Amino acid sequence: MMQAHVGKKTRAHRVDRPGCDPQQAALPALLALAAAWKAIVEAGGHDIPLAIETGQVIDTHHVALLIAAGASAVFPYLALQQAEF
Repeated sequence: MMQAHVGKKTRAHRVDRPGCDPQQAALPALLALAAAWKAIVEAGGHDIPLAIETGQVIDTHHVALLIAAGASAVFPYLALQQAEF
């Protein structure tokens, strides 16, 4: 299960990515982000920035979708690792 943490001073929101095993499947980044953003907005925190770190982003279209779904920042770590080689 995803765990959400809201910082008191920075008012930032982070979603932890758990490890995958036979009992826990990975969620698509866009689905997880949309669910987190919906929960934040329903709680009245529409002004809280939401950053996502994901290995599922391959091109700029994926980044655009995540930003459209509510992300303030996207860190595509796998795409950056692939770009180094």
